[in-house]
Amino acid sequence: MGENQSLHKKNIIVISGILILSLLTVILSASAFVSRPTDDVKITAEDLSKKLIRLHVIANSDSPEDQALKLEVRDEIIKVLNTRLEGVEDIEESRRYIKDNLNYLEEVARRTIHKKGKNYSVKAVFGRFPFPIKTYGYVTLPAGDYEALRVKIGSGSGANWWC
Repeated sequence: MGENQSLHKKNIIVISGILILSLLTVILSASAFVSRPTDDVKITAEDLSKKLIRLHVIANSDSPEDQALKLEVRDEIIKVLNTRLEGVEDIEESRRYIKDNLNYLEEVARRTIHKKGKNYSVKAVFGRFPFPIKTYGYVTLPAGDYEALRVKIGSGSGANWWC
């Protein structure tokens, strides 16, 4: 049973990563970046920030249990956002949905946390935040300030999950 749950969690993480990369590919292919004729074009974080919204989940601590919980919260939030924003092509509409539903997204995280027997606080905010350079397969996002949904679990003193 434990092996099946572990495999299931790994599958969810892989599928989430594929969904994120697919979304990023669609965004970039629909932009003017891809259609430029030269290979030496530099895409800045500022350019990308106008085209995407990132997700940043911060764990309560670095304990293995809190790190696993962070990933479960991430997965649940991604499920909600994928369902609610399916077919949405306007970034303004996506921003509006996230801003208008911060309390709901906090509640999704809180329910996930409570299912695991924890009583951590949750704070979801939408804004511009610094992100490090990050590579997803063949796509590398430059370091810089990006619009993001940030979800802080408990004290928020654990390692981050960036997307």
